[in-house]
Amino acid sequence: RDDTASQCRHPNLLPPEEYCIEGDNYYLVFPYTGKPSLQQISGHTKTDQLARHLLGDLAAGLDALHNHQLQIIHNDIRPSNILVVDEETFALTNYGIHLETDSQSQEERSTAYMAPEQTMATSWPMPESDVWALGATVCEFLTGKKPFGDEGGKNQNNDTPMPPLANQRSEMKDLIYAC
Repeated sequence: RDDTASQCRHPNLLPPEEYCIEGDNYYLVFPYTGKPSLQQISGHTKTDQLARHLLGDLAAGLDALHNHQLQIIHNDIRPSNILVVDEETFALTNYGIHLETDSQSQEERSTAYMAPEQTMATSWPMPESDVWALGATVCEFLTGKKPFGDEGGKNQNNDTPMPPLANQRSEMKDLIYAC
């Protein structure tokens, strides 16, 4: 388990510099890049092309994590864990703890990006939940609103509507809805 996350290399993943284990707690140390997070650019102009780059880059990074020799589940996809590498490239950070056990409780995560199944006490980290969070993050990037409010997937089952994606191409809407 040790440095599995640092062995997963991909252009859309910020690799950790080192890892630490203290008792039952695992820590990954990611480098400071000086790059803004997606959360920090939230007020800037968002084009359809930029949204396609975001969705494509994050999907590619998640694919690398999910198909790694020891499957890695990010389990905390959200705007603050996505770095803007340059004008057209995005990278995931803060991944790699959820290899064999869920070492991060629901209380430590933002529920706005939790898939419906992740809001249950008996949930287990899985790739599908990362994909749901990816869709929620891209939806927020485009609309400025969390798709199901601060309660995320918990509200999806309560028929809380997503923010309208009115100005988006149908292919982008379809991809977000598929997530």
